[in-house]
Amino acid sequence: MAIKNFLVKTKQIKKGKAGLNRQLRYIHDQNAPSHKHTIIKPLLSGNKLVNAYDERREMRMKLHLRGGGVSNHATRFIIALPSEIAHPTADQWKRILGEIIANVADVNGLDRRELAKHCEAVIHDESQSGKNSHIHLVMSNIINCTVIKGITQYKTTHAIKMAFNRAVKNVFKVDHRFYDPKNPKPKPSGRKKKKRRFKS
Repeated sequence: MAIKNFLVKTKQIKKGKAGLNRQLRYIHDQNAPSHKHTIIKPLLSGNKLVNAYDERREMRMKLHLRGGGVSNHATRFIIALPSEIAHPTADQWKRILGEIIANVADVNGLDRRELAKHCEAVIHDESQSGKNSHIHLVMSNIINCTVIKGITQYKTTHAIKMAFNRAVKNVFKVDHRFYDPKNPKPKPSGRKKKKRRFKS
């Protein structure tokens, strides 16, 4: 049975700038216990991601605007490819990421280059662990002092899935509509077994 999409997980990064910095440290941390057999490689480092919130706050202060606080500064996406297809090279991930950034920018009405400046992407190569290789993409929810709600919404996750599917087809000649996983996970039955009660 073919799969609907290749894997994309989405999570809001909470706790403001501290939460963002913690997440960035983690995805780059080669010494983290969960990264024991992972080869970490930088893929994209936008120079506007970390300070996007501070720039927006300074702009609002100059305009004497109150409120408008943002608790979730960024969104993290994990984009994973089944290991039986490939453990992509850095150049292959770069091509895939390029399509993703372009599609997200188009869906949200943003400039592609400007969006890239507000992103950080890291490759987690799992060729030595046997797991699925993936990239962590951290994308600012604030672009040029404006909160882009669409980045936090399903339309952006959907845009990433569509771009990822298309890129995998272009790079690896694998169409998700006809791809059959060799070791699919069993589907839960949805029914819980009732425990038998014995009368004493």
